[in-house]
Formats: sequence, structure tokens, C-alpha cells
Amino acid sequence: MIINTELKQIINILERFAPPRIASFDNQGIIVDFETPQKITKIALTLDPTLKAINQAIREKCQMIITHHGIREDGMKELSILDNKRIKLAKDNNIIIFRMHLNLDFCKNGIQKQFCKIIGLNNALPVTTTYEGHILKTGAFIFTSGITLDKIVKNIKELSPSSIRIFNPHNGIFKRVAITAGEGMPEDFIEQLHPDLFISGEFNHFAMLRAQDLDITLIEITHFASENTSLKMIAKEFTRLLKIPIIHIDSMDPELLSNLSVK
Repeated sequence: MIINTELKQIINILERFAPPRIASFDNQGIIVDFETPQKITKIALTLDPTLKAINQAIREKCQMIITHHGIREDGMKELSILDNKRIKLAKDNNIIIFRMHLNLDFCKNGIQKQFCKIIGLNNALPVTTTYEGHILKTGAFIFTSGITLDKIVKNIKELSPSSIRIFNPHNGIFKRVAITAGEGMPEDFIEQLHPDLFISGEFNHFAMLRAQDLDITLIEITHFASENTSLKMIAKEFTRLLKIPIIHIDSMDPELLSNLSVK
């Protein structure tokens, strides 16, 4: 693995923004390295290192991609043919891929905090949760100022999600709202956080069962929508910190999103 002085300085700045110790158990850092060292003059930031995203980084003459998700898709134990194709494409074009996952979710001005701001819950505060035996001090955010379902749905539509799914809707004022981006709603979070409304990128069958028994409203806005816009904001901050251009690349085709219906 090649880490020249310039790359080391870049990584140091990124890790001061999102310290790896926040989620030391997570897979983060360099996941595809340089074939030969080169000067880094432009960096891409993307949610997923897809072939589309890597090819756009190549066209934009980037030497580095910062990705939130990894090459290997969640749940897959080994690299697939497609995964290896992505790695080869990056290596053949001498692009390093650097992953910032849970540390970027949970850092001070990371994805979770940006998500809260974007949907108008500026006063939400981080709370501690336990995830697969690990204690996360900023595992979720809680908003307690009160908001109606119509108001929060209106705010969420500003993200242009391809769909909005609401389970067990209620009228009136929600006094305790839990917020997690991405696949951030493990069913046990519901009992840990005691919300009357939970907003996330994804929720599963078991989360719905718990929400039904506990009479909690769930709002799912898609994994992509809950994190992608936050990354656009973070790209601007990285440009300021690194003093080199950081471009945001959509990992999913916006044309595809525009063809999906918003409920």
C-alpha cells in the first residue's frame, strides 16, 4: 500500500473531521490503493463506488475517491466479479479509494447531523445507542421541539426521495422524533430511543412489528436520499479543509430516480 506524504496529510485532515475511533470496529480507510504515487489535485466524494461513479471520477481527472459505502455490497462475504471489476477500473486509472463510513455518519458535522439540518430538525441532539454490542455516542439524533406529520413530510420532500413510506401514521404533534440516516434503523433502536416518530433511510419487517406494538410512526425515505444530499454538503466542507477541489458524484443515476414515483 502506497501512502506518500501528500496523501498522508489528506488522510490526517479527513480523520480529524471524522475520527476513526468513533467506530473503530468498522471497515474504513484505504480500500483500493495507488499503483504508483501521484499528486492529488482533485478528489471525488460519492455514496457508492459504482462503475458509474468511478468512470465519472476518471472523466473529471480525480486521483482519489472518498466513498461512504465499500466496494463489496453489504451482506456479501466475498468480492464478486462486479466488485473486482470496480477495483480493476480504479487501479487501471491510478485512483485511490478511501472509505469513510460510520465515522462520517456519526462525527460532529457528519451525515447524521447534516440530515437533521436538511429536513428542518436543527435542534436535534445526538444520543447514545448500542449497536451489535458496540456503544455509539452519536448513534442517532433526537428532536423534542414538536412537529406534525404533514410538516416533516413537507420538509423531507425537499430531498426529492424516490419514495416516502409511512407506517402507522398519526395526527397531532410528535414530541420525540428519532432520526438516523441510511440503513440506520435496527429494530432494537426503537426500544432504546423511545420515540413516537422514527425517520430513517430504511426500516425492515421487524422494525415495523416493534413500531406496531409500541404504537410508533415510522417514515422511510430511501437509503440514497437520506445520505446523498448530506454528502453534497460535506463535499463543500472538505474543499474548504483540504484546499483542493472536492466534487460530489451521484452514485445513482438521477434520471432513474426521476422515473420512480413519490408517494
